[in-house]
Amino acid sequence: MLKNEKGFTYPFVLMMIILFCLFFTYHVQFYLSEKKFFHESANILKQEYYMHTAVKKIETALKSNLLSPGFGKYDYQTGQAIFRVESYSSNLLKITITIKLNTLEEIVGYAYYDINQKKMTKWVERN
Repeated sequence: MLKNEKGFTYPFVLMMIILFCLFFTYHVQFYLSEKKFFHESANILKQEYYMHTAVKKIETALKSNLLSPGFGKYDYQTGQAIFRVESYSSNLLKITITIKLNTLEEIVGYAYYDINQKKMTKWVERN
């Protein structure tokens, strides 16, 4: 045993363990926050895609007079689009679309269909 150690090893090892724990905790927290961010981004992209698809399907159905004012629903792989078509003015229909994912997240959007032009004139997402 060396006579000049004077308690150097124990504090050094303790500091190294503390530094390792801090480093490890930082990286675990960073990984978890990144994972949560990517999950939320994927859900937002799904919601936007389902909203866009529902608007296009409703527009196509309204153009070919297959859809009248009332309620409807489109089912998707990980969610559904529930919509309501109502008369807004003499030549304008208001469509309220609610997108519900299986993860219980929900967004609501409004679209306006011009009967004379036979196309969607405005589309607004709320949330």
